[in-house]
Amino acid sequence: MRFLIYANDFYQTYKRGVANYGFNLINALKSNGHQVYIYSTSNVKLSKKQYKIYSNQIAITNELLKEIIYYGDYKPIIKSNFFIRIKKFFNYIQILFSNNELIKYQISKEQKIFIGNEFINWDGFYNDNLFKLKDWLSRRLRIPIKIKVPESIDYVISISPQNIKTYGSPLISIFHDVIPFIDPNHLEENSRQAAIRYSAAIKNSNKNLYISHEVGNELQKIFFNQFNKNSSIKPEFLGQPILSTEDILNHQYILDNYETKSFFINQSMNPINNINSNVSHIPYILNLGAIEPRKNQIQLLEHLLPLIKEKKIQLFFIGKDSESKYYKKLKKNIDKYNSRFGELIFILNDINKEYLNYLLQGALCLVHYSLYEGFGIPIVEASKNLCPVITKNIDIYKEVGQLINVDDKNSFFLIEEIDKLLNQNINERKKIIYNQFKSLKKHNWKNIIERLENILKT
Repeated sequence: MRFLIYANDFYQTYKRGVANYGFNLINALKSNGHQVYIYSTSNVKLSKKQYKIYSNQIAITNELLKEIIYYGDYKPIIKSNFFIRIKKFFNYIQILFSNNELIKYQISKEQKIFIGNEFINWDGFYNDNLFKLKDWLSRRLRIPIKIKVPESIDYVISISPQNIKTYGSPLISIFHDVIPFIDPNHLEENSRQAAIRYSAAIKNSNKNLYISHEVGNELQKIFFNQFNKNSSIKPEFLGQPILSTEDILNHQYILDNYETKSFFINQSMNPINNINSNVSHIPYILNLGAIEPRKNQIQLLEHLLPLIKEKKIQLFFIGKDSESKYYKKLKKNIDKYNSRFGELIFILNDINKEYLNYLLQGALCLVHYSLYEGFGIPIVEASKNLCPVITKNIDIYKEVGQLINVDDKNSFFLIEEIDKLLNQNINERKKIIYNQFKSLKKHNWKNIIERLENILKT
């Protein structure tokens, strides 16, 4: 089958779980023999002649899928804001009467997106030169972004709920969480705006899919009336395509040769040597995720402080600044404790995936202490890198896999579990690693794509 991925989801969620889901989904679809195209917007406007002579080159920026197509010299930019507005107005008038077709760019040489040190394969992309006008109408007047899909495309997938409509192929919307209704200021979107977006996605989609049963239950509670009026749009469970066959084989290989291949055991390969070599002999704990109140980093820091005081552990927060006030508060606390107890707590904002894998392989454990999650991709990422996982005792984590769950009401429970990890022998550690990963293997590419294929048949 041929799938068109609505790529502006990636723009909005760069380096967050939704974007990671999209990359995993692209890889999973490709590995199962499907063709994948990207639907995106261009940063430049091309004439009809220029469209014919485009160079097939794509530059990936920090906004990830924003493509820059090189076709020669740019025209001089008019600096006056007044003239820019006039020009934009006439551009909108012009494209209102232009052909509403997607323009296909087939990638001839490197058919892939470059993310960190990894390539994500795909087959080409479609660019809609009406998108900016559609986006404006969607934001200001709540008119859906309309996509006229070529006949060659079987399905359009929006990896998060968006106010879009497709013509020519069915739309599939994927729901990751209901965070905007639990945390109204999440990503600067209030619950009313989110309700409009979610409701439009439910209404306009041929299939509504959710990534965990926890999300599905919450979604059906919040939008009960809408689903009740039209049973054909009720959501179905899809899951998370995180683990490739290579991930599973690599995990088994390292586990079989743990004493020689593990970064945790072999201090000479310790991945934090270039961060804090003075105390690289002290085991470190990772917390992975955007720095924001929902992720609960400040409480985690307070709960781990007794172990940091005694210099039993180091603590690394890995994630981007998602909520500035919360980030500043966390950073202030880190600076305060580092001045008292030595440099043992760190925030790493931007590291590539390869180095993240090294850090996970060398860590004592990953602690995921979120107040709420739709799933929790870092849990599986950690486990595939032979890193034991400790989580809060909430339902979603039990659905993800068999993890070490602790009650966060008292720091004693977390410290107790970490002390066990600090004092156990290699065989005991290997047993935890093996059992956790065994329970997480269900989140592999093959399982999820087979489930998607069966859903699309009905």
